Amino acid sequence: MRKTFLLVIIISTVGLVSWLGYSSVSKLKQKEIRMKIVSSIPSLSFQDLNGNPIQLNEITFAKPMVLILFNSECEYCRYEAMSISDNIDQFDEAMIVFISAEEIDVIRSFCETYGLFGHANIICGQVDYQELTAIFESVSYPNIFIYGKDGRIVKEFKGETKIEAILNVVNN
Repeated sequence: MRKTFLLVIIISTVGLVSWLGYSSVSKLKQKEIRMKIVSSIPSLSFQDLNGNPIQLNEITFAKPMVLILFNSECEYCRYEAMSISDNIDQFDEAMIVFISAEEIDVIRSFCETYGLFGHANIICGQVDYQELTAIFESVSYPNIFIYGKDGRIVKEFKGETKIEAILNVVNN
């Protein structure tokens, strides 16, 4: 009886350790694949608020790009939008793209509320949720990606980010 119990404990322990090892390796591979996808501006199709199709990686500019994935109901997203709007004059050297999977009317209302319209360096748009998650996997809001002039990722921020941190990356 004792040998059987000991054997069950050993087999259970080996099984648990094997499963944990497999899970860790699997998560690392997923993270590596995601980083490879977002290491340069991804090929993401979205619509601007007039319904015009845009391919994210085809936007031409000679400035860094700040890509912000947001949800209008997210308190932190509202904070980011307000902070960027309040400091828009400091973003002259950046292209800012706000993208959400929400309905266009909701996105339009969000952009109006936070003063994101009327700036030549801000684009707001709607993306299909399946396409968004296919590229970025799980998305936390806000999720901010800063790409350099060469289209390569410089920094990723998840969650509320102070405007100074974003500006520091954009301006350096």
